[in-house]
Amino acid sequence: SPNGKFLAVGSYYQPTYYEYHMFTHIYSLETGMESRIDGSWGANFSPDGKLLAAAGGLPARSGEVKIWNLETREPVHTIQAHDDCIYAVAFSPEGNRVATGSYDKLIYLWDVETGKQVKRLKDHIDAVFSLAFSADGKWLASAAQDSNVKIWDAASGERLYTLSEPLDSLYSLTFHPSGRRLAAGGVDRVIRVWDLTRKGGNLVQSMIGHEA
Repeated sequence: SPNGKFLAVGSYYQPTYYEYHMFTHIYSLETGMESRIDGSWGANFSPDGKLLAAAGGLPARSGEVKIWNLETREPVHTIQAHDDCIYAVAFSPEGNRVATGSYDKLIYLWDVETGKQVKRLKDHIDAVFSLAFSADGKWLASAAQDSNVKIWDAASGERLYTLSEPLDSLYSLTFHPSGRRLAAGGVDRVIRVWDLTRKGGNLVQSMIGHEA
């Protein structure tokens, strides 16, 4: 969570909420899903820590994102979001948008208050596994199985450019707090760091992150 006190864990069955410093189980959020494979693959807290978005779905059939109010433990929205499992979910820094990325190769932006679709982003040619907003909310970064990182204008939905140095599927990425540096990692075991501008990214560091 933003205050560092809590941890949300997704699973086949449901997201679970823990007190972080003691790993004390607080409660589980019922997804209302019928099948074991229809579970939670990604979770993200809102910037104020009051909401939790969790995403999952049925392979090759549907993707769903649920947004809960953590004070009342009640769902705020249930959004039928994609045509395949959702693996990535991220709140914007303002907390008014949620981005979702799926095995269907698409990214959607949703209005948190209404649950309505705001933007549809299409340029990846394989499953989208990770999403991150820059600290100022102007950029959205996506990482995918097609081994590319794409930088988007979060307001317009325009793809600004693609970072194509990785050699295999990418599973995670994160912005530096400045919003002008991005790190990503995946199957090739290399963590790459780019300096970003609106016109392009410059690879500044590559590190072997794991042996296997």
